[in-house]
Amino acid sequence: MQSHKKEVVIALSVIFLYLFYTDFLLIPLYLIGIDINSWATIYKVIFLLVAESLFVFTIFMIYKKDMLTDWDDFKKNWKKYLDEYFKYWLIMLALMYASNFLILIIQKLAHHKEAIAGNEEAVRKILSNFPIYMIFTAVVIGPLEEEIVFRKTCKKIFSDRWVFIIFSGLFFGLMHVVLSMKEPFDLLYIISYSIPGWMFAYIYDKSKNIFVSTTLHTIHNGILIFLQLLLAII
Repeated sequence: MQSHKKEVVIALSVIFLYLFYTDFLLIPLYLIGIDINSWATIYKVIFLLVAESLFVFTIFMIYKKDMLTDWDDFKKNWKKYLDEYFKYWLIMLALMYASNFLILIIQKLAHHKEAIAGNEEAVRKILSNFPIYMIFTAVVIGPLEEEIVFRKTCKKIFSDRWVFIIFSGLFFGLMHVVLSMKEPFDLLYIISYSIPGWMFAYIYDKSKNIFVSTTLHTIHNGILIFLQLLLAII
């Protein structure tokens, strides 16, 4: 019981750190009179890359024992894991497209202008202006960071599998929509973003290995970024 309480406290601390980590880094700069907004764009990008890399390293070290155990297992069994769980990614993709199609129908019925989710718009803008930064964060750092935060920490908090899956997915969806929403209508996209959250949570719960969901998350983000780059070129 005491051990579980400790795990919950650590997990909540990781989530808190995830939400406010960049702010913690900016406070010392603010106190000594450094305004990051006055920096050239390239320096802002470097700062963000370093900040995100340090955050991932920090939470990796917090769960170092679990992460190394999962990695050893994944190295030995990655083919088996991909054979077993890749189909879930395909199901997830189909559900995401279906939900986006329904949102499009609702937009038309409500006579609302057709628009993409605020998060998607932000990703496209950053990808257009800073492709290397976007590729690195979305494909390399992002999946591992989000799987530790939204899957491993939530699993430490909720022992019931379905409570964990539901909460993890909704938390994932909310963070991808609320932080970049421009209007209340954007809240509809919580379902679209929660679907991968639910599926990755289900995969993690079933496989018991964080690198299985992380790998599929990486594949998912990588394909989406590649398609957006391809469309930009065409």
